[in-house]
Amino acid sequence: MNPLILIGFLAFFVVALVVGVRLLALWWRTRELPELLMGIGVLGIGPVGFGLMMVGVGLMDSDPALGNAAFAGGTISSAAGVIAKAVFNWRVYRKRSPLAIAAALAIAGSLMVVLGLHVMDGRWVSTGTLVWDGLLRSSAQVGCLLWGATESLLYWQKMKKRQRLGLADAVVVNRFLMWGIGAGFAGVGTGFGVVAEWMTGVPTLEIPWVVSTSSAMGFVSAVAIYLAFVPPRRYVRYIRARA
Repeated sequence: MNPLILIGFLAFFVVALVVGVRLLALWWRTRELPELLMGIGVLGIGPVGFGLMMVGVGLMDSDPALGNAAFAGGTISSAAGVIAKAVFNWRVYRKRSPLAIAAALAIAGSLMVVLGLHVMDGRWVSTGTLVWDGLLRSSAQVGCLLWGATESLLYWQKMKKRQRLGLADAVVVNRFLMWGIGAGFAGVGTGFGVVAEWMTGVPTLEIPWVVSTSSAMGFVSAVAIYLAFVPPRRYVRYIRARA
């Protein structure tokens, strides 16, 4: 893989790992549900899920059994992350919305069905064209990320109005924007791969322009998530000065 392309994936991997661990550490102190759900979501979808899947794909030629086991762990971790993120979207943004409850249940239900079928079959790595279970799993992830991005950006608009009245902190307002951008680019990047693989029948990692696009979007997502959860002091001062 081109080193420039690899930078995007590595940036997303490292940032998601740092942010996910920090969120779980915060949950350990506060015992609040949002921190737990977001921590599981960031770690499950990013470094743990995606990382184990890539290890599984890499091992399939040399050790199919170990590769299948690694891919299984990645698939389960990714599903747990998506479900946690869906519950976060419901509980944090639209706790009393029947539609949000239905969306979270639909995402969780579809992923549980896919996992159950994989357990019964015993095979986790798909070969050749994208099969329906992979499409369903990836679509649930894309939908969940874009849902969360939309909710965050909508809340950012509301918070900006409060900020003008002196009722909201500028840094907190900016965090909604950054998280919306981070989740949005992660969802769109994943969506590109799903659509391309479904239309061409070629695995995502074998389509150069898809890999390049996903890497670029992963890099943007990593920067935005970093600024949302681990903003440097200089960036914080810049946001406060603008306000």
